[in-house]
Amino acid sequence: MQVTNELELTSIDALEIELARRDAWEYCLYQIPELFNSRPHLKPVAHLIQWMVQKEDTPEEVKKSVIESDYLRDYNGSGIINSACINMPPRAGKSVTMSVCAAWALGKYPELAIMRNCCTATLYMKFSYATRDIIRSEQWQNVFPGLGLSPDKQNISGWSLTKSNDGAYFGAGVGGTIIGMGATLIAMTDDLYKGYADAISPKTLESVRMWNQSAHDSRCESGCPSLDIGTEWSKNTIMGEGKVNKDYDLVLIIPALINDKSFCENVFTTEDYQKKKTKLFRTDLGKAIWAAEYQQEPTEIAGTLFPLSKLKRFKLSDINMDNINARIGVADIADSGKDFFALPFAYGIVNDVQAIELDYEFYIVDVIYTQDNIDITKPKTIEKTDYHKLDYLLIETNAAGHQFYRNVKMAVKDTSVRGEFTSSHKETRILMASDLILNHFYFRDDYEEGSDYALFIEHLTSYLKLVPNQVDDPADSLAGLAQFIRKMFG
Repeated sequence: MQVTNELELTSIDALEIELARRDAWEYCLYQIPELFNSRPHLKPVAHLIQWMVQKEDTPEEVKKSVIESDYLRDYNGSGIINSACINMPPRAGKSVTMSVCAAWALGKYPELAIMRNCCTATLYMKFSYATRDIIRSEQWQNVFPGLGLSPDKQNISGWSLTKSNDGAYFGAGVGGTIIGMGATLIAMTDDLYKGYADAISPKTLESVRMWNQSAHDSRCESGCPSLDIGTEWSKNTIMGEGKVNKDYDLVLIIPALINDKSFCENVFTTEDYQKKKTKLFRTDLGKAIWAAEYQQEPTEIAGTLFPLSKLKRFKLSDINMDNINARIGVADIADSGKDFFALPFAYGIVNDVQAIELDYEFYIVDVIYTQDNIDITKPKTIEKTDYHKLDYLLIETNAAGHQFYRNVKMAVKDTSVRGEFTSSHKETRILMASDLILNHFYFRDDYEEGSDYALFIEHLTSYLKLVPNQVDDPADSLAGLAQFIRKMFG
């Protein structure tokens, strides 16, 4: 009887191993049963990765698992998935699934290479270490006997298998260098943005986009499928733009709450998610974070008062200087070490439309935007006021601003320099001025990277309405400019 039991056990083990070799989800269950048995939502995720690497050899039941999933949002019916996107909330198990499935895929195709990139080098190293550890595990060795890590290439930055043609696993954090290898099995991105602040920062969005195009895309060999997985923070991220432009053959989206119920009670219970939602809904920013991070439904740069896409733009060469009839600057003096001195210079065209109504447009041609002290900002202000031949220069006289105003007024001869104490609520003042700023102000799109103007635009377009902002100086200075224009021209 003992012998029969041992034979039965051996037979069961052999079947489990064979299933794990054939099917990525079965391998997940074999590798970490306690995790994957409790998270069935990861089955279509594992099967999608299998479909992408097996291509035309993918079993129909694997394809069916993905296509009939409750999380399918888009599928072009192509039959072979060359590009795909997966969005899911925090702690759902996306990264561990990618690590386990990457190890499975390399076991199936040990001559090929996987590239996996993420937001930081530290996170990339963590993922590389985890995937390499899976390959060293007894489970992986049972499923893929005769394979293993190359004895002379096991560095965590990039490692090989004994049958690798040119490396097995490599990648980097955003901004890092990827050289020497090409992705042939699958190219993955796993959260290219650290959080919501990154996803609404025009500078970060552009730098990630440029790095993705120059570093990530350039390391993909012909025919290598590409998978982007992570939180859908904003419609302006790589995943957001990819979905809008229909770049993906297939999209899976797993929201935290589905019909007000947790997508997986073993990740967070419905009660847990409802508590998180209630807490976040106390502020506009919290609502935006809930929609993006948990529901994977970002609005258009949610919560941002001056999104880059809504700013009116111009080039300096566009301005007909003969039409300019107003030149104004408004200085927002830095009150503390963390504040910025902000001084936008505006050239305006003020037109009489009716006897009691005026129409105008103002071009923000230049700015002083710095954390330098008064010894630097004062001579800069005097120099640029003279250079731009301002008609009016308004200086906020709160705190240290009064002495600054007196010194500049004495030094400037051909400009009317005025001081004004601002006492109204800053956030309200900015909100009230936002319509004029968005509809009557024009901002340069020919400024130099790294300039005061570039930083001014970055901070302006990251300003969130009606919530505390770490940096509000560009918005505040433009609100002051808008108020002054209303006083002067109606």
